[in-house]
Amino acid sequence: MIARVLFCVVALSSLAHADDTASSLFKEGVEQLRGGNLPVAADRFKRSQALEPRAATMCNLALTYERWPAHESEAIAAYKSCAELDGSGRFQAHARERARAIEADLIAHPRPKLPPDPTPTPTPASEPAPPAPTPEPTVVAPEPPPSPPSRGSRRLLWASLGTAVGALATLGVGLALVETARSDTDQLEKDHGTVLPPGSAAANELDHLRARAYAGAAFYGVAAALGVTSISLLIADRVDARALRVQARGASLAVSF
Repeated sequence: MIARVLFCVVALSSLAHADDTASSLFKEGVEQLRGGNLPVAADRFKRSQALEPRAATMCNLALTYERWPAHESEAIAAYKSCAELDGSGRFQAHARERARAIEADLIAHPRPKLPPDPTPTPTPASEPAPPAPTPEPTVVAPEPPPSPPSRGSRRLLWASLGTAVGALATLGVGLALVETARSDTDQLEKDHGTVLPPGSAAANELDHLRARAYAGAAFYGVAAALGVTSISLLIADRVDARALRVQARGASLAVSF
């Protein structure tokens, strides 16, 4: 029983160490990619992927290959692998689109094949073989994160403008009701005086004019509410536009681990 517990502890410690190592390699790969050291960046991403396979790591590997001249084939393979690993769908559409775009560019503009590595000259048995050169780190193209959403039809802006037009129209109706009621009231008081017998036709007409004035005032309130709504929609549109600009500037790398 004690042996089993010790085995579990050792296994969990090994997994935690592997996760930390994968994370460190990933972060180092991002820094090397930003600095333009593409061979080292590819090596770090591949080693991180071997320890902990993740779509984000493969996407960054694909981007590295895409920026590395004469590594278009590796970039295509890495983008396709990224799309297959991405179960959340975050990078999938972008990865497939980049793979298709690079393939189409290769067909339209074939790249000259790189010369094969020279065949090593056999070393006489009497002489010790020279040490093998340190292999250059393999680079896998990291894929850029998904494209930021487009602003589309600017629905918030158009809704703001439509609401503003409605507010102006409502305000116009309210002004018309209030002004006509005021003008008719002045004329009624001029014709019949300010004190009108209750129940008379003039008194009933005065009540009607007051009701019209109250209705106009109610339209003022509706116009004010529509105006506030229009301003709120305009502010929301501006905030949304700023957020999209920030997202576009940060979309060059998928660096979330």
